[in-house]
Amino acid sequence: MKYRIIFLFVFLILTPYCVRALNTDAQLPIQVNADSAQFDKKTGIGTYWGHIQLIQGTTVIQADFGKTYLDDQGKLVKLMISGKPACYRTLLEPQQPEFIATGNVIYLYPIKGWVQLIGNAHLTQGHDQFFGPQVNYDFKKKLVIVPASNKGRTHIIVQSPKDFQKRS
Repeated sequence: MKYRIIFLFVFLILTPYCVRALNTDAQLPIQVNADSAQFDKKTGIGTYWGHIQLIQGTTVIQADFGKTYLDDQGKLVKLMISGKPACYRTLLEPQQPEFIATGNVIYLYPIKGWVQLIGNAHLTQGHDQFFGPQVNYDFKKKLVIVPASNKGRTHIIVQSPKDFQKRS
């Protein structure tokens, strides 16, 4: 019970910073479930084990293992989750299809506005899909990057060419 309280406390403080989602999500209650949790105030590192599920509005995070990293001001600088697969789902904007990111490991950098999917990486929004050993997404620039890898090839399915307008 003690670990569940610590876990809930940490996520209640961190979640407005930890995910890119609809602005209204940050105002909503958070539901957190995990088998156990630990938070070190000195280092600002939280560690979470077993059947992790976080739900806040349109955002759902599911994983087997997770770590949070806070800076000196208590802001979340990095969230790492892992699973088979770990999953991060949310609505980035109203009237847009759900943003779904899965991978063996997911790193989320909320201040930078960046997510990195590693191992069986798959990013989907609507009918557009990006697969590869690693997929990165820049929320601020709305930019998908799939770096070259000797661990596999990249596969891209794009159904909406209008999203790739020329820059002026």
